[in-house]
Amino acid sequence: MMDIRTGLPVLGLLLTLAICAPARAEDPVMLDPPPLPPPPVLQRDATGPGQDPAPYFVPQPAPPDLTPAAAPPPLAPAPWPRPRMAWTHREWDCPLDSLWHLLHVGAGATLTGSPRLTIVDARVGMLCVRNRSGKADDPGLHLIPEIGYSGLVPGAGSAGESATGGGPTTHLITIGLGVGYGSRWASLSYAPRVLAGIDGRDLALGLRHGLVLRALYEMISVEVAHQVVGAAGTWRHDVVAMGSVNALVLMAVVAHLRR
Repeated sequence: MMDIRTGLPVLGLLLTLAICAPARAEDPVMLDPPPLPPPPVLQRDATGPGQDPAPYFVPQPAPPDLTPAAAPPPLAPAPWPRPRMAWTHREWDCPLDSLWHLLHVGAGATLTGSPRLTIVDARVGMLCVRNRSGKADDPGLHLIPEIGYSGLVPGAGSAGESATGGGPTTHLITIGLGVGYGSRWASLSYAPRVLAGIDGRDLALGLRHGLVLRALYEMISVEVAHQVVGAAGTWRHDVVAMGSVNALVLMAVVAHLRR
């Protein structure tokens, strides 16, 4: 029979083995644990073309561009300006169509003096306008140089006397310059004209000056003027009323009426 002092240690060893055996079977001891993953490496570009470099790409500022800037292209020459007479901020415009607009034929009569005279007139001129816009259609200062012919014919009962008694008709060349204001639809101007010609066999000189109203692009005009004519030492003063119309318009009206 085993001694009790010898059996106690053996009993304790058996109990220890019985308690520890299930724990070792459920939770085995791992002698070689798996290695940890390596830390991510941050680099400028760790991927190939067409792949997303977001996890491994650190953006870097672009290097400064030290290339010198190209010289700007040379400027094109400015177009040559249209020639115009210009003073300060105002300009002149002389439309060429005014040459045929101011081709006028007209008639009139003396309102004073004896014998009464009938006046036949033909003239041509050109309109020049000065204003801010430099366009003749806009209102502005008007200058109208003119040249023409004027015949002074004695009326009935004058016994064939001319304006100064030298012959039946006084033939005069007229040269003048009208100065006024307005537009091409309507304008009022002062128009002095120098008269020079023949009265019978004598040289005749004179002056006609007065107000001229023009309308409808210079197609028609009405004039009231003072006229003085002298020949062979005889001078005559008259108040004159005249009207005129564009010659081309008059020809068109006559042709229409003759149909």
